[in-house]
Amino acid sequence: MDKDDAMILLKLNEFQQSDRIFNGWAFSQFEFEAKDWNDFSEKYPLGSKGFDSFYSVGHFLELAGVLIKHGQLSEDLFFDTFWFEPIWKNFEPVIKSMREKFNEPSLEENFEFLYERLLQWKEKSINKD
Repeated sequence: MDKDDAMILLKLNEFQQSDRIFNGWAFSQFEFEAKDWNDFSEKYPLGSKGFDSFYSVGHFLELAGVLIKHGQLSEDLFFDTFWFEPIWKNFEPVIKSMREKFNEPSLEENFEFLYERLLQWKEKSINKD
């Protein structure tokens, strides 16, 4: 573990514990439901808790994906600290339909990368024992 990794993790934890992201995190894990972009837009208009949760938590996890993808943060530290698998599963249909609707395949690509790395990390961790 690098000292910079620890500092980045502590900063991310501080962000995640902020009221906006912390409350959005819980909503995103346990309450968020949308089958696609259109359903999301109808259920969660601008200014709603769902809208804010989707964008604030999604951005947090997109940022974490960028840091891990570019070797700026240890995935072991991040995955040991943050449980976000249900969030990806809840957001995935919306993100994938956004990509189609806006013809932008790179939307939230680093969040998806983060989820895929998590699955690999979990498999490696299970097989390590």
